[in-house]
Amino acid sequence: MAAAIRRRLAPRIAVAERLIVQPPKYLPFTVSATVNPAPGTDRRLVEQAIREELHGRFSPPKDRPKWPLGRDVDASAVAGWVRSVDGVASVPDLKLIVDGREQDHLAIGKGELPKFEEPADVNVRERPR
Repeated sequence: MAAAIRRRLAPRIAVAERLIVQPPKYLPFTVSATVNPAPGTDRRLVEQAIREELHGRFSPPKDRPKWPLGRDVDASAVAGWVRSVDGVASVPDLKLIVDGREQDHLAIGKGELPKFEEPADVNVRERPR
């Protein structure tokens, strides 16, 4: 794929400029989240929907936009996405886990992309009866 990109861009590069085509550097992370389900929801289905949302954001299908190169990941933004999942009432706690350490922010540098990895720790609490 890099060769095809290079062939397409090379004619547009000015003389004496250099074109370097290289893949991004992936920064692995996962998520630890505590979620309160909405009344009348199935906890397993809510957990599955949350995982699908996370994978969809960071490994999107071809019909969704890709994560922009160099864009940081914030736990508050991820919590917002999780909160928007059907069946989620609230997200009292969400942390990004990088190299085994909890973080609120994952800095993404130039030419880097976040790589969401399982296992994520998604704890959908039982609703009190």
